[in-house]
Amino acid sequence: MLGEEVQTLIESGLAAISRDKGLSPMEMEIRASSLLLFVATLARVRNDLERTLIKQTSLSTGSYAKAVHAQEKGNITEKKLLAETDTTYIASREASEEIESDLTYLKTIIDVFRDGHIMWRMFIRSDT
Repeated sequence: MLGEEVQTLIESGLAAISRDKGLSPMEMEIRASSLLLFVATLARVRNDLERTLIKQTSLSTGSYAKAVHAQEKGNITEKKLLAETDTTYIASREASEEIESDLTYLKTIIDVFRDGHIMWRMFIRSDT
C-alpha cells in the first residue's frame, strides 16, 4: 500500500546508512542530517496512514454489522460466523490489516533511520 514515492524514500535512506570508507566528517554530517529528514517525512506518512486506518476500521466495523444483519437464518453466533465470510467484510478487514502492516513497517524503518543518524554522529565524533 505504501506508494512508490515512499518506497524510493526508504531505499534512499537505507543507502545513506551503508558504511562507506573514506568519508569526510562533512559527508558523514550530511548523511546524518539526511536521515533525520527521512524520519520527519516518514513520520508525516505514518500520521496519514494512522488517520486512514481510523477511517478504514470504521468502514470495516460497518461492513461487518451489515453482513451480520443481512443473515436471515440462525442465532447470533451463526450469523456472526456467516458474516465472517462476507466478501465485502473480508475486503474491508484485509485493507485494515494491510494498513496496520504498513504502519508496523514504517515504525521499524523510522527506528532504523534514527539509529543510522546516531551511528553517523558517533563516527563524526570518533574522526575528530
